[in-house]
Amino acid sequence: MGVGVPDMREAWKWYREHFGMDIRVFEEEAIADLMLPYTEGKPRKRRAALAMNMHGGGGFEIWQHIDKTPVGPDFELQMGDLGIFIAKMKTHHIEDSYRHLKETGVKMLGGIKTDPAGQPHFFVEDPYGYIFEFVQDTNIYLKHRGPNGVNGGIYGATIGVTDFERVKDLYCDILGYDEVIYDIEDVFDDLADIPGGGETMRRVLLR
Repeated sequence: MGVGVPDMREAWKWYREHFGMDIRVFEEEAIADLMLPYTEGKPRKRRAALAMNMHGGGGFEIWQHIDKTPVGPDFELQMGDLGIFIAKMKTHHIEDSYRHLKETGVKMLGGIKTDPAGQPHFFVEDPYGYIFEFVQDTNIYLKHRGPNGVNGGIYGATIGVTDFERVKDLYCDILGYDEVIYDIEDVFDDLADIPGGGETMRRVLLR
């Protein structure tokens, strides 16, 4: 999961201490010349690190512009806006993860709630305004209770689209997420504490 930040080293320290993303796969400075659609059409110098978690799950590519000041959106992103809105994180003990993050001063967006599939989960916001959802999962690579929590790494994402039927072929047939866990249109109580979460929406979980 790519995470754009104003200071890579400062951000990585925060993600290590709170999310346990403490395994360095690489850390480098280079010219990003393969990402022109995302860098205003110009090669940009950047500093980046790929961080993993020994509990399993995907990693963070923590990404910082060097030759320009990073600028966020001038509006509040909300559930239903297009693109990746929430990064999902796995944890083998949802209560321990919630307690650890709350005790270490992370901004909690509500408490532990249950999703339409019956799984417990909760949301937090990092110092850069990104929302992360922690989801209970028993598939853990290395189970231990370290000082930086009991959660693993990336477990999926919440992606806003204009019409699920238009993107279904991409996600289900091409990317292989072909198991529909639920497909519901409603107002969801478990989303009430995140921006835009109180609106009626179609919510589809693919695996």
